[in-house]
Amino acid sequence: MAKGLSRYLKPEVVSGLKGIDLKARLIVEGFIAGLHKSPYRGRSVEFADFRTYNPGDDLGSIDWKVYARTDRYYIKEYEERTNLRAYLLIDISNSMSFGLRITKFDYAACLAASMVYLLIKQRDSVGIGLFAETLEAIIPPSGGDYQLKLILDLLDRTRPEKKTSVAGAIGEIAARIKRRGMVIIFSDLFDDPEETMRSIALLRTMKNEVIVFMILDPEEKKFTFKTPGRFHDLETRKELLIDPKIVRQDYQKRIETFIRRYRDGFLNHDVDFHLVTTDTGFDRGLLHFLEKRRRVWIF
Repeated sequence: MAKGLSRYLKPEVVSGLKGIDLKARLIVEGFIAGLHKSPYRGRSVEFADFRTYNPGDDLGSIDWKVYARTDRYYIKEYEERTNLRAYLLIDISNSMSFGLRITKFDYAACLAASMVYLLIKQRDSVGIGLFAETLEAIIPPSGGDYQLKLILDLLDRTRPEKKTSVAGAIGEIAARIKRRGMVIIFSDLFDDPEETMRSIALLRTMKNEVIVFMILDPEEKKFTFKTPGRFHDLETRKELLIDPKIVRQDYQKRIETFIRRYRDGFLNHDVDFHLVTTDTGFDRGLLHFLEKRRRVWIF
């Protein structure tokens, strides 16, 4: 990987940077530097075959590597494909403000912004929706540098607020999606699992490809706090005096059950589900996203 760029795949490094534009750009550059093949190759077309060069053909389309091997001029032919239409939906409820190193919202925003960069560079259309109890903001799908700026500016000025109602918000968003595409959801999913899964499954019945990134802080899985203290709910503001040593084992069982309900439920609904903690490098989410995008074309 290019010297220095790999560190920008680490959430704790990115969290110290100012501005979502800079964060996303450095994450993408670090990610691409680590790939053997750039995801930009081919753009909105799929490689089909070679043909011999004919007078009048664009010299820029000659494959010089093939020429070096064969001493003959060949041109790559590509198959035109319809661009992907993507909708990125980010939970901005108060629970997403939790994080001991980087908040869940900041992690989600950086991962989403990086995907927006890649989509725009692939000449895809991308839009974004922010939700808490309801849909709080939306930018309809489009392409180009201005669309990139609109999305990044929105993410940069957004802060988590209000309570969670994933099911209600997703239902509202589903009603606004007029053309099928890929829907990517970033949330801690701290809501009723059955209602949440039913609302997200609705997106699948509309023939959308759906990816859900469940984003948690590592402590929300492990609960390794050592000393008794007051723990307060970021959305209800209720407080409990807790000794972590006493409740840790029961808490871990409950959170694993909670996660398993989502994992099994989404599997049954043919929804891609990925649990990601905020200490996970951004490359993991980007790799899965690009692999999914490579396989899925929406006409």
